[in-house]
Amino acid sequence: MGIATSNLWEQTAETGPFKPTPKHAQDARLLLMYHLPRELADRVLDDAEYWPSFTTSTECKLEIASPQGSDSEWSYLVTPPLLDPSSQKMDVISPQDGGAGAPKVKGIRFAVVSHDQGSSWDRENHKTYKGSWTWFEVSILRCRIDPSPKIVQDMTEAPFNFLQFSAGALVRAVRIPDIVDTPRWLVQHNLHADRTPRQHEVVWKEGDPRTEWTSPDSDPVGDTVPPLEVRNWMDSDRGAGLGKGFLPQLRLGDRVVLWAKARYPAWTNCVYTAEMEIFYSA
Repeated sequence: MGIATSNLWEQTAETGPFKPTPKHAQDARLLLMYHLPRELADRVLDDAEYWPSFTTSTECKLEIASPQGSDSEWSYLVTPPLLDPSSQKMDVISPQDGGAGAPKVKGIRFAVVSHDQGSSWDRENHKTYKGSWTWFEVSILRCRIDPSPKIVQDMTEAPFNFLQFSAGALVRAVRIPDIVDTPRWLVQHNLHADRTPRQHEVVWKEGDPRTEWTSPDSDPVGDTVPPLEVRNWMDSDRGAGLGKGFLPQLRLGDRVVLWAKARYPAWTNCVYTAEMEIFYSA
């Protein structure tokens, strides 16, 4: 059990697919700028998704059962403050030197291993995502003032039961975390009545039409928070949320919170591991 955070400022030994470091991205931009204006060089890097990333993960087996008459929700994983050089060793390189200046979140990948209680009366929907009442959501934690070290420790070192957490202490110390008007974005449902631990991976990227605004009536204006029905648009075949409007809401210093949830008696969300990978410009 525990939370691990990695950054890619320095390339480590090859253990999987190549992932660019910030220096890789900066060097590639400088090479492109020998032949292209800055704007086109950035476009090439974005189209190629040539983005560095950092990863936050935890491995902690947890069974989240819904109490009578209410949802059960646990904060299972919390990132460090986003785009904060002090927390992620991210060097901010000036545009004149080949950097992107202030970094910007370009995408996020979620990977969770979980299953539900393995049974239900609704046999018609077994082994589908329909009628599944165990799932994961994500929210943005934006504190108006720095929280106390104790609260940060409680939130980031281990999953905690939000219903049993000292809400009064949180409010007094943090002046109510401004969770962007308290919206939640659906990440993933478990398969209905399936005891097999399964890994689900969900990726939201800048430029992906599935995650962007497609209706003039729902286009955000400035910092307007998208309505609930837009935030929770879902790919019903995969049980996955589309994350519409999530990435543009992220700001410097925000934390991303992954919530594990269950609703109704007899429903249990059995969680094993979770990982969030944040992609950003460099």
